[in-house]
Amino acid sequence: MLYWKNWNWKNFILFIIASIIIILLLQSIIFLITPTKAEVESFLKVNSCNPYATETDFDSEYPCAYYLRRHTTLVFGQIINAGFPLFVFTPFGYFNYDPTPADPTDFGCALTNSCKNDEHNYVLVVTRDEGPLVYNPVNGDFIGRYNDLMQEMGCEVQSYEKPFFPIQPQRNKLEMERFKCALTQNQVLLDALKLNSTD
Repeated sequence: MLYWKNWNWKNFILFIIASIIIILLLQSIIFLITPTKAEVESFLKVNSCNPYATETDFDSEYPCAYYLRRHTTLVFGQIINAGFPLFVFTPFGYFNYDPTPADPTDFGCALTNSCKNDEHNYVLVVTRDEGPLVYNPVNGDFIGRYNDLMQEMGCEVQSYEKPFFPIQPQRNKLEMERFKCALTQNQVLLDALKLNSTD
């Protein structure tokens, strides 16, 4: 007890700052190291919703993607099943894939039963060996590389550069990039519909 009384405020503040730095470093080492492609594929082989499904659609993919996001975490680069609050360190992010996003003839297709049904809700994982990859959450199939799929959808893509230390927040940046692309595609679709309605 006497030891604490001899401390001045400067030492106390230095102790708090050092403690916070140590906690953040431990968090980075334990929870933020990204998995390898092999780790992701072996996890999905066992933990996807239905590894035997051959065809999937948006309606079956979304609940599986949601489940993976809410029930997984990373520990030293290994994906494990976990719940609240550890799911904040999940390696899985949403990746909405629509190869024909700005097709004005597809608007209102549910009324005429003519929809292409080519929208999918996949999961995005940033791996430390191969960068950002996209998987089907239902059967665990590898869909493709993030950059290739974004270019197929006509989205602008910034080249992915591997960080020196492979940490998780890269996934959040890529999810936001996909979201911005979807907003741009929706604006193009709305503009095309406005143009058609004025004819």
